[in-house]
This record gives sequence, C-alpha cells and structure tokens, in this order.
Amino acid sequence: MSTESFDRRLLDAISRVHAGFLQTANSRVAFADLLATLLELAGSEYGFIGEVVHDPSGAPYLKTHAMTNIAWDDATRAFYRDNAETGLDFRNLKNLFGQVMTTRAAVISNQPATDPRRGGLPPGHPRLEAFMGLPCFGGGQLLGMIGVANRAGGYDDALASSLEPLLATCANLLLAHRTLREREQVADNLRDSEARLLLALNAGRLGAWDFDLATGAVRWSTGVETIFGLAPGGFGGTFEAYLAVIHPEDRAAVVGAIERRIADPEGDAFEVEHRVLVDGDARWLAGQGRLIRDASGRAVRMLGTVADVTQDKAMTARLMQADRLSAIGTLAAAVGHEINNPLTFVQGNVQLAVNKLSRLRSTFAGPNASTLTEVHEMLADARLGIERIGSIVQQLRTFARADVSPRSLDVGAVVQSAVRMAENQLRYRAELIVDIPALPPVLGQEGPLAQVFLNLLLNAVQALGEGDGVRNQIRVTGRVLGDEVVVSISDTGHGICADVLPKIFDPFFTTKQIGEGTGLGLAISRQIIASHRGELRVSSQVGVGTQFDVVLPIGSTQAEAPQAAATTSTAGHGRARILVIDDEPMVMRILVRFLEP
Repeated sequence: MSTESFDRRLLDAISRVHAGFLQTANSRVAFADLLATLLELAGSEYGFIGEVVHDPSGAPYLKTHAMTNIAWDDATRAFYRDNAETGLDFRNLKNLFGQVMTTRAAVISNQPATDPRRGGLPPGHPRLEAFMGLPCFGGGQLLGMIGVANRAGGYDDALASSLEPLLATCANLLLAHRTLREREQVADNLRDSEARLLLALNAGRLGAWDFDLATGAVRWSTGVETIFGLAPGGFGGTFEAYLAVIHPEDRAAVVGAIERRIADPEGDAFEVEHRVLVDGDARWLAGQGRLIRDASGRAVRMLGTVADVTQDKAMTARLMQADRLSAIGTLAAAVGHEINNPLTFVQGNVQLAVNKLSRLRSTFAGPNASTLTEVHEMLADARLGIERIGSIVQQLRTFARADVSPRSLDVGAVVQSAVRMAENQLRYRAELIVDIPALPPVLGQEGPLAQVFLNLLLNAVQALGEGDGVRNQIRVTGRVLGDEVVVSISDTGHGICADVLPKIFDPFFTTKQIGEGTGLGLAISRQIIASHRGELRVSSQVGVGTQFDVVLPIGSTQAEAPQAAATTSTAGHGRARILVIDDEPMVMRILVRFLEP
C-alpha cells in the first residue's frame, strides 16, 4: 500500500469514526470500526483495543473495548460470546501487552516465542508470530493501548509512527467513553439516591415539594398523592391545586404562614400543620419548609417536606378523650356521692310518708279519703322520680367508668344502659325497637362497651331525617352466632354509598358537614371492640339504611349476679338494741324512723 493510499485511508477512517460517534454516542461501534481500520492498515491478522482501568486497590488492568474473535475451542468460544460485548479483563501484566502498560512505551516483538518479555500462550491459542503494542495517551495520562499481531514480515518503528493519528483518535474515543461512563455512573448513583430517598419518604409517609414563587408551579416527589388521599397522578402541579385539597377551615392559616415567612427577612424556616379533605376523608399533614432567597434577598423558592400525621393526631385525640372520660368518671363519682346521700333521706322520707299515709287511709274515711288518695298518688310519683334520678346517676357512673380489668357482663344490660342515655335524642326522631333476649355473658369492660353502643345509637339518630318519626326506625337486636354474641343496631336512614363505606372507620373521616363531629367516633369504637377480641362490622344500602354489628366472643364465666344480702338470724324473742352510725345526720334520722315501731 502506497503512502498516499495509506494516509487517505487513515484520514477517512478517522473522519468516519468521529462522525459515527458524534451521531450515535455508541463507543462500542466506534471502537470496532477503529480496530477494523487498524488491522487493515497494519496488515495484521488479529488485534484489540483496550482501556487501562484501576481496581479499588489502585492496581491497573486492561479492559478490552474491541477484540478479534480468536476463540479456538468450545470453552473459549462460549467465554468470548458471554463477555465480548461488555469487554474482557486482563489482569496478568507479565507478558508483551503488559509491558506496554508498565513501561508506558511501545513494544515491538517480531520473535515473541523467544522474547524474554513473553508470558506464554494457553494450549490451543492461535500462533503468535509477531506483536506490536502501542500506548494511547491523553493529557499526559495513559488511557489505553492497541495491540496487533502476525503482520507479514513483522512490525517496525516506521509503522508505529504512521499510526500516531489513529492512536490520537483512539485516545479521544477512550476519553469520551470514560466521560460517558462517569456520567452514566453519576446518573445511576442519582437514581439510586432518589430510590433510597423515595423509599425513606414512603416508609415515613413523607413527601417532598419544591414551590417556585415566581410561577406558582409546585413539584412533588413521586407517590405524594397517597399522602393527600388522591389517586396516582391526581395532583396538579400548582399552588392552587395544593390549596384546593386543604381543609377549608385551614386554608387561611396555611397561606398566612407562607406569607409571614416571605415577609420576614430574618427567618427562612417554617412549620405548619393542617388538614386535607378529599371526598370527605380528612387527614392531618405536618409541613416543614425553608425559603430560598436570591442575592437581593427576594424570596424565589420554597423547599420542604410534608408528613402524614393522621395517626399521631388520632392517638392524641384518643388520649384526650380518655382523659375527658376519666374526668367525667371522677366527676360522676363525686356527683353520685353528693346526690345519693340527700337522695337517700328524701327517698326514705317519701317511703315513710307513703307507709304512714296508707295506714291513715285505712283509718279515716269520709270526705278526706279522696284527698288522702290524691296525696298518696303524688308521693308515689315523687318516689318514681327519685328512682329515676338514682338510675341516671348510676348510668352516668357506669358509662364513664374505666374498669381496671375485664369482667363477665350481661350485654343486654349494657345495651339498655346506653339506650337510656340516648333516650332524649331518640324520643322525637324515631321509633326504637329493642329486641334482645337473654344472651350468654361476655368478658369485657362495661364503660367502653356502653360508649360504643351509645355512639352507634347516636349515629343512627343522626342518619335519620327530621320530622318523620313514623318512618324513622332504629332497631336493636341480639343473637348468638356460634361462640359469639352479635348485637345489631340498624336504622332506616339514607344509607352509605359503596365508595364511602370502606373509609368510615378511618380516623377523622366524616360525611357530616364541616364543624359537625370529629370523625373519631367509629374509629375509637372499632378499636374498643378489637380490644375485646371482637369485630365491628357494617353493611349499608343507599335509600334503605345502615346496620352495625357488634360481634363479641362469649365469655368463659357467668355474668355477675347481684349478691344476696347476708342475713343473720338470732334465736329467741324480746327487745333488741341497734346502733346506728352515719356521717350524714339526715340519713341517720331516716334510719331511726324506719327502725321505730
């Protein structure tokens, strides 16, 4: 090949390789094209182009980017097929091509079989009659090398010099390939970091956001819709879309917090808690952010995170409710003590008056008989009123009491207690039908169970339309189902639609108007029943009504029965003495009156 033809082919190859790489950025194709040109210009049988790479310990090795297939048996053919595309690694540098890397100089060997620098060939390897290895430099750094073999007549320095433009092209390709690889590595690392961040955000129910104050655009992290209770992709990328899902009662507070932070040049961090409302599902979110200002101090961006704190809020609300119930229990005990003492002597005096009046009616007849009868009836009514007061106090104490440990309970009695507590709400809104037969006892806490039944009764009342007491009906029934007791409370209200029904036990979910109810009643009721190893189930049909089933396991012991009063008989007859002691003088006096003959 003439020098002119050699140079022309060399320049054409360089131009072709550069153009192809610029168009496709495919270094594998570019290296393969460059190797084919190298073998042609060098008149060589086979060869390779490789990059000098360093392992974690800093030791260099050669990684091929283009290589002639010289496999000679099934094993080497399989090895080449599996590794050629990603490149073969050569770590043993005690051979001819290793000399190029260790000396950073060209190596020409036209008698490799006897060359002291040789490393030997594996059995079956194609013959090696001549070898030339040339280093590729870039910026004073050894980037890689080319190696060719079996040129007829061997290799010389003149050929090596003529290939310098090709070596420069190879160095440029190696630099470009390394840059692409580093860029891909950075992108991979970034994707890994984003994946780990997203995993951490999802695990903590967190979302990240970036608010451009100039355009109003908001960028959210992947999956943030679930925090807001929205379907994937259902969140708009604007501040207005964010405001649209904030609870109407909280929007002003959120906007005010942002505006105050923007107006305050001394502070950049802010925190705000608010609710979001999607299809009646209220969730509590806690937002934290930081304001970004430009060089002039003007606010341009806000960055931050948002966390779902609904469960935390629900737990706090439950604790507060438990505290309130405890306070009610303490108050009920005090009220019961203060009321029961005077109620005792009022009731006793009324009973004595009734007894004495009965004797008077049997003694006196005539015109005063009707008056005595009327007075007797008035006292009887007063006695009923007193008994009702005592019953109300007892119900309040039962409802507010937090039993220390579960005990055997008559579920029917607990339901009746809740019915009496809700009687005022039920009286003018619906017909109440209670059909609870004798049921096996359950093991539980009377106060919390009464709270559940009362909550379900009041929910049933609220589900009914006003002014239709004839159609409105609330039915309370009880039955045994296997080894469980089931108490059902149903209403003839408007019902609950199918897409809302799965959410009704979620904390803060409510279908009531804003400001009516907390959305915690059913969530707490379900938790109470679950703590009794039971279930709270619901079924509903729009336009027909709703039914809640309280399912409780049957207890292992019989329900507690009133203790029989201890009696002591004294043999003989005659006059006896009884010592009466009481810290309430009026109670003591009524006891004395009862004991007087």
